[in-house]
Amino acid sequence: ISSSSRPLSSRYITSYKSIFYTMRRGNGNTRLAFIGSRERSITHGKVGSASTTRRYSRLSFPLRVLFCIAAIVSLFQLGYFIGVTYSSSLGEHDDRFEQYPRGWESFSYERTRKHFKCDAIKPRPLLRMEDWQLMRDKYKEHVDKNAMFDDTVLPMDGYSLADGTPAPYYAKYSPGMGRGVFASRDIKKGELTQDGTKSDVLFPDGMSWRRFVFSLPRELACDELAWSWTQKLEKHGKYRILSAINISILHNGDSKNANIKPRLPISQKFYAMRDIKQGEQLLYDYHIYSTRWSEAGL
Repeated sequence: ISSSSRPLSSRYITSYKSIFYTMRRGNGNTRLAFIGSRERSITHGKVGSASTTRRYSRLSFPLRVLFCIAAIVSLFQLGYFIGVTYSSSLGEHDDRFEQYPRGWESFSYERTRKHFKCDAIKPRPLLRMEDWQLMRDKYKEHVDKNAMFDDTVLPMDGYSLADGTPAPYYAKYSPGMGRGVFASRDIKKGELTQDGTKSDVLFPDGMSWRRFVFSLPRELACDELAWSWTQKLEKHGKYRILSAINISILHNGDSKNANIKPRLPISQKFYAMRDIKQGEQLLYDYHIYSTRWSEAGL
């Protein structure tokens, strides 16, 4: 803005512009405009061949307040959008909930499931490698820091049996049943199809299971709630909590159409009950294992 002390003319021009500053210099003229403000222009008289025009802007106080409020609201909206986007990337999509509610250390299985609102979860897709890896990392952090997940077979492909060959199935969607596993080749009657001693993970008590589940994003927590089960590993032993962190956990249950089963209810190994064709879904009777959450610490 010119600082010339030359006399001002009596000519004033009033106009309105919109909200950004523009500074333009040239031929001795300097002009300042502010969008949304009232712009007052004062023209100076000429001295020789030079003339100077000075314009300045002043935003009214109420308009400034409204502008600030609008900016603050926009920032809050941006923050909420970023938060929702970040939560979605971790699998926390719909209902917002408290990750560690008061008293979670003593939650039963049913209360945990109710807390995560698992009944409202939509059908879940097959997990990605990063999902399986997150669950494995959380298991090592909260349950067993010495757990080894060094199988050359990736969790979305299964795991290796004792002889080093992959388990004879793959994961895909099953009509009316959701995620399931299907024979990757023809399987003969009596053949080992599933070895839980190689694929399963064990929770020593209810507290370790809670720490693991509550450390997960909501949808993975609901997956784990659906996948966990209780079983005795010894005839006169106590009930234990088991699960798996690979596609072996996707075996569906069907008591009428079961085609694999363990030889004993304390066994973790399953065998084909008949010849199974490639592409056929592997099913077993869930009632083989008794559900005793309270006896397992939940």
